[in-house]
Amino acid sequence: MHHVLHDLSGPLTVISGELSQIRMHLSMGQNAEALKSLDVLERQTAFFESGFSLRRNRPLF
Repeated sequence: MHHVLHDLSGPLTVISGELSQIRMHLSMGQNAEALKSLDVLERQTAFFESGFSLRRNRPLF
């Protein structure tokens, strides 16, 4: 279980950073910039989900 948590730390840091960017852009009325950050967040999340499901489905030995 520890290695799974370690695997999650990188992508979660990226996702957290993008969420902070979106919040900052929205608070400043920068909707176009917020949408760009949202696009990045969606791509990173999809990439992370596909990689995680591939790792989860591989044989244990």
